[in-house]
Amino acid sequence: MAYGKQDAIRDAWGDKMQVDLTKDDCETALLLTVRYSLLSNPCASMEDFLQLKEKGLDGSVNWSGVSSDFSEITNAANGENLKETIDYFASRYVALASQISRTHTGQELADQLAKLEEVFAKDSQKFASSYASRLKKALGISNQMAQSMECSLAQLITQRISDYQAVQKTLDIELEPDEQWLRNHDKYMAAQLRQAAREVPASHANADFTLADLQWASEIAGSYQSLYASVSGGGKHHTEFYVLSPALVDMKTEALADSGILSQNMSTVLRDSMENRHKRIAEIAHTPRVGEQQADSAFDYARFKDIYSRVLDVFHRTGDAVSAIREGGRYIQKTAHSTSVQYRYEDFFAPSGNGSNGPKFNAYKSNWEAFQKSLESQKGAMQPTTLGGIPHLYDSQFVDAYA
Repeated sequence: MAYGKQDAIRDAWGDKMQVDLTKDDCETALLLTVRYSLLSNPCASMEDFLQLKEKGLDGSVNWSGVSSDFSEITNAANGENLKETIDYFASRYVALASQISRTHTGQELADQLAKLEEVFAKDSQKFASSYASRLKKALGISNQMAQSMECSLAQLITQRISDYQAVQKTLDIELEPDEQWLRNHDKYMAAQLRQAAREVPASHANADFTLADLQWASEIAGSYQSLYASVSGGGKHHTEFYVLSPALVDMKTEALADSGILSQNMSTVLRDSMENRHKRIAEIAHTPRVGEQQADSAFDYARFKDIYSRVLDVFHRTGDAVSAIREGGRYIQKTAHSTSVQYRYEDFFAPSGNGSNGPKFNAYKSNWEAFQKSLESQKGAMQPTTLGGIPHLYDSQFVDAYA
């Protein structure tokens, strides 16, 4: 939802109503009462309290509030909203720089601009570092690759700042006479910049990775993170219950690489690190869970790779992930030493218990088909449009019931 005038009024009022909770007096009680009232009814007549029409805003910056906003968006950053996160950092920086330059002079101007550089450098670096660190952990990539992704993010933000600075020069916002205070409300002005600007560039000339690379890498990382969590929380680690889902993620990765949506750099990184992700699954399976003395030994990495290779071989020959998953399931049934595994894979292909949802195999089939539709709709596009592009793939019904 776009940031509008009512949001600006509420935030401006909140900045003015800083409450010192260490005090116990009537003034503090009154401020808390008013703030709680606004939280419960954000459309209340806040203009009456703040008198913005008459007093306006003086252009001063609540730096702790700025850092808090940056931290909040950093914590929420993922592949789906990466574009919006870059946009937010860059537009807020440009809006703040413009506001400070318009409302300050002399040494105060220099001091406030220096403060902006300090806060922005710290918080934008924290965002880029946090995002790259999460990719490193989930994808099993090297420190060097993670650092390169962090640098690429920083370069995309820098480029976006230049875009917004160009927009700022020609941006003409129409405001009523009693709304001129909004020009000194950086959140509102940043929102206007975002509304007026063109799309985030897909890449930076000097960056190793594109925006699409970093978005899709996050989607793949999220899928594997779900796999790690499922293995960690599972019961007996029969290898056969933990191979088809990573195979499906990797077939999607191969399809992305072949589609041209990913750069050559990212395609190489994701393919070269697949083995690291598989070993991470085995490592988690062989780690004793909390409260247990000894790790479960049912997970066999050689068996995992045997099944996985057969699935990927079919995919490489045919390009059909559904046939590859079917072949993997049938191979498991034929070669499993455990009757429990054989029985559960009969159930995997058979209708579900209530007979209404169809085979559990259909969960994989439907997932791949949805991915294909998403891929076709995005040929030539720079980023995924929803998390549905690479969803969290673990078939929890199957694993939770039988692992």
